[in-house]
Amino acid sequence: MELIKEIGSLALKEGVRVYLVGGFVRDLYLGHLSPDMDFTVEGDGILFAEKVAAHYHTNCKAFTRFGTAILHIPGHRKIDFVSARAESYPRSGALPEVVFADIGSDLTRRDFTINALALSIQEDDFGMLYGLDESLDDLNHGIIRVIHSGSFKDDPTRILRGIRFEKRFGYSIEPGTLELMKQSIDDGDLHIISVERIRNEFELAFKEQNPELFFQRAEQLGIMSSIFPGMKIPPNMGAKIHTYHETHREWTSLKIPQHLYQIYFIVLFSNFRFPENLKCAKFLKLKWLSITYREFNHFERHIRQKILHTDRLGIVWRALKGLHHLTLYMILCEERNPYIKSMVEKLLMKEQAIRPFLSGTDLIDMGIEAGRSVGRILDRIYMASLEGHIRSIADEKVLALSLWQKHLENRKKESATQED
Repeated sequence: MELIKEIGSLALKEGVRVYLVGGFVRDLYLGHLSPDMDFTVEGDGILFAEKVAAHYHTNCKAFTRFGTAILHIPGHRKIDFVSARAESYPRSGALPEVVFADIGSDLTRRDFTINALALSIQEDDFGMLYGLDESLDDLNHGIIRVIHSGSFKDDPTRILRGIRFEKRFGYSIEPGTLELMKQSIDDGDLHIISVERIRNEFELAFKEQNPELFFQRAEQLGIMSSIFPGMKIPPNMGAKIHTYHETHREWTSLKIPQHLYQIYFIVLFSNFRFPENLKCAKFLKLKWLSITYREFNHFERHIRQKILHTDRLGIVWRALKGLHHLTLYMILCEERNPYIKSMVEKLLMKEQAIRPFLSGTDLIDMGIEAGRSVGRILDRIYMASLEGHIRSIADEKVLALSLWQKHLENRKKESATQED
């Protein structure tokens, strides 16, 4: 509250009117406090944001085309400033063209009535709530209502946002709004949106408490099959997400990124087999997901049998060597053969417990010739460690010299054969 009042005082000093807007105000009305704040300025939002940044000795990142700026103030995740504006869309799905406007005009450009709210922070009317006629009514009755009939044509991503709000709050989409959504989907408007914007909407959905509800609703409306022909959401998506979460907690050594959206993308397309899942990854321009699916397919076709027919961890390690950490993670979650899964788990547990003593430099210092032989010897030492044959640096040295000696003997035999 102190921050808001200080920004209000700065607004008075600069001679502009500033409002808290959108999701922050909506959540505040519903009794939730959001860490992100959005401020709308009647005037130059970037110029005012720069004044605020200077006051708090922080940096300001401006986006001139849209009259917006973002800054970070200690204790708050981020603060957005934007000029109050009216928007026009040159074509369906395009980014908007904007002109400065007052707060009333600004509210009419928003996606849904529940987000068309503004809270004044000026001293003369601090706390005054502004909104469209239906805004508070729809919030009180749990209704998702679009502001104007052309909204989804202007920006089809609003369809995805509407579903996200419906599932987050347990609201209902107003019948007229639902019909407009369906018409836009049937007209193929979602195909006009850039891949990056679709991916961003999916990532936002993944941050919801129950992301599977969003995707199940999107499938029901025909959105998923429109974007990914033939796609069916896993009926057990919620349970699979839980499995992936549990695995994520158990195997922190895999260094899986903190962004759980990667987990959700893997689950989302898990009903597809290769190469259909690869096509989805490529469509979304997710290189890491393409790598994961390619490697998992290689695992299923070639590596599984090797693991199934061995009890040696060294051989399991060599078979899995080089796989991306997300592929290993997918193996742990998707593998149904208990023996294969147990061998992979044993390997990962053993790898946490061992630390090789010798490095490549050490081997060269011992007289072993620099080159591929060094890497091969280090691999053999590591495999021996996994299988419990190494207890000390002395054991590693003995094995290294023994392997090098065998290599020299084989090289000598090959030379002799060539001479004959």
